[in-house]
This record gives sequence, structure tokens and C-alpha cells, in this order.
Amino acid sequence: MGLYDNMKRGFMSLIHPGEESSGKISIPKALSIYYPVAVIGLILALVMGYLSMSHSTALNYSGSYVKTTILLAAIYLIIIPIGIFIDAAIYHLIGKYLLKAWRGDYSKSFAAYTFVVIPFLSLYWIGEVPVLKIPITGIIAVWSIIMVVIAFASQHKINRTESAVVMIVTMCILLTMAFIVLGFITATALAPLSGGLGSPMAPIG
Repeated sequence: MGLYDNMKRGFMSLIHPGEESSGKISIPKALSIYYPVAVIGLILALVMGYLSMSHSTALNYSGSYVKTTILLAAIYLIIIPIGIFIDAAIYHLIGKYLLKAWRGDYSKSFAAYTFVVIPFLSLYWIGEVPVLKIPITGIIAVWSIIMVVIAFASQHKINRTESAVVMIVTMCILLTMAFIVLGFITATALAPLSGGLGSPMAPIG
């Protein structure tokens, strides 16, 4: 499959997630699906962002726009792929070794998780229209969850109910861990303050 076919597969996964996320998809293959969609999504986001500014604003903030372009390019082309590697590893460890649900190796989880960002890459630019920002954000969130459940089921050859259960359990574990870490950080930060408040006041005179 060439560049066009990979790009087409990425965008078509929005309509037919079960069909497009099935079959053998290696990590390089998953990335070859990701990057064409990411580049087009990045270009559309930048164009819409520029068009949403008034002419005077565009002239006054041209330097800021360049910085925004660099930042978005870094997010789309570097940060998100790194996030896919990490998130796929977490879901794979929990799904494979804790819940004993996944039947494939890490490359299957990576391929499946790649499809979770397709709605963001494909639709985020529409959110540059202020009135559509909230609806598009909701659509992206809901459709991403649906797609990742279907993609994991397709790649690991399990039914979608099992895939959904693994997703829910994994999210609960991650949220619990996040709250524990947040609680620990908060307690550590407040410890000196509580100690100071509890100390006796020095006598006056």
C-alpha cells in the first residue's frame, strides 16, 4: 500500500473502524497510516487558525503564529506518536498480563491505539470555528473511545464487550493511580504548612 492508500485507510477508519483497523498492522505500518492523516490535519488546523484571525491580528501576531505553527507541528509529528508508544504499552501491560484479555503482542496494541487519535487529527481543525468548538470536542472524545474499543477488539481477536471492559478497567486503574500520586504530592506540599500552623506562638516581649 502506498501513501494514498495509507491516508485513505486512516480517514476511512472514521466511518468503518472495524474494517479498517483489522488485519495485520505492524508498528511501521501503523505509523505510515498515522503520519499522512497527521500532516493533513496539521495543515488544516493551521489554515483554519490563520483564517479565523482578522487581517490586522494576523499582521500583529505573525511572530506568534510562527511559534504556534512550530508548536502544533511538534505536537502532531513528535509528541502524539511518543504518547501512542507509551499509552499503548500501558494498555498492553494491563490488558495482556493483568486482565489476560489481549491475545496479540505489543505491536497489536500499538496498531489499535493509533486509531484512537484519528478523530482528533481529522476533526480538530473544525473546532477553530468558535461555534463548533464544543460540539466537535465532544464528538472527538466519544468517537475516539468507540474507535479504540473496536480497534483493540479487531487486533486482539476478542469481542467488543471484552475490549470495552479492558478499556474501562484500565482507565479506572490509571485514574486511581493519578489520584494517589496527586494526593501524595498535595500532602507533601502541605506538610510544612500544617507543621507551621500547629507550632506554638512565640511569647511577646
